[in-house]
Amino acid sequence: GIGTSTPSAKLDVANGDIAISTEGKGLAIKAGLGNGKIGVASGISPITVSTTALIGMTSPVIFVTTQNGNDPASVVNINTTTGTFDIVHSPGAGSADVAWMIVETA
Repeated sequence: GIGTSTPSAKLDVANGDIAISTEGKGLAIKAGLGNGKIGVASGISPITVSTTALIGMTSPVIFVTTQNGNDPASVVNINTTTGTFDIVHSPGAGSADVAWMIVETA
């Protein structure tokens, strides 16, 4: 728990939900590449994202959304051995900024 080594997660909620009950407050996640679980990738489709946070995950879910333009984006080629995934956006190979977030299912 918080301030201890047991459980190994800093916050472990076994029998309930996590609630943010104050209006205007939310969840803040450190963004970045390298070992990040959230970030923004830019470029021509397909965009390859590399993060060691993905390595060894058994059930990753990756959310993506375009930050500019109206082109939908999707994730393909998730590789939990190399820690990479590709983002493709339609139509075709246009340039875009795409926000991504990785969550591992329990």
